[in-house]
Amino acid sequence: TALSSLRSNKWRSILTMMGIIIGVSSVITVVSLGEGLKQEVAGQISQLGSNVITVRSGKLINKNGQASTLNLLGFLSASTLTNKDVAEIAKLPSVGHVTPINFVTNSAKSNSAELNNVYVVGASPNLPDIIHQEIQYGDFFSSQDTGDNVAIIGHQIAEQLFGKLNPVGNTINISGTDFIVRGVYAPSPGGLFSI
Repeated sequence: TALSSLRSNKWRSILTMMGIIIGVSSVITVVSLGEGLKQEVAGQISQLGSNVITVRSGKLINKNGQASTLNLLGFLSASTLTNKDVAEIAKLPSVGHVTPINFVTNSAKSNSAELNNVYVVGASPNLPDIIHQEIQYGDFFSSQDTGDNVAIIGHQIAEQLFGKLNPVGNTINISGTDFIVRGVYAPSPGGLFSI
């Protein structure tokens, strides 16, 4: 009886099956994407460490001057943190390492190539203690290098600007200032500094 009913209403049966197939496929796809995104975020957090926090200056306030739960424009404003603030945070007994970080997008060029819209990160010598990313060639700058124009670059930047993976000792120019390449990061599978 069931087979004869299916045969007599072929198009209705086909459309019903298609609806069920599309519905189940959609649910599986959405769940898979959500789970994949969750794993990606968890991986990035574990790469930095679950005990890393970012401190930004100022308060997030709404139009009425009251503390707000979220004000996206507050994240775009310039930081007012100072070296004294960094020193005070470093004095806290529960804090292991502190480093001020500043991100900008700029162009970088060598004698043979130029790249636009590269991420440039300004940081202090103890950044490796926080991000735990290996340096493949050279080494990270130290406190003795403070004031020197040195840079640590990613392996893709090294290849694109110099055509080789070990450009330690070569010079790159960022915003009209020359920097000596002190080291090259090892390739990273993902996370904040994979860019």
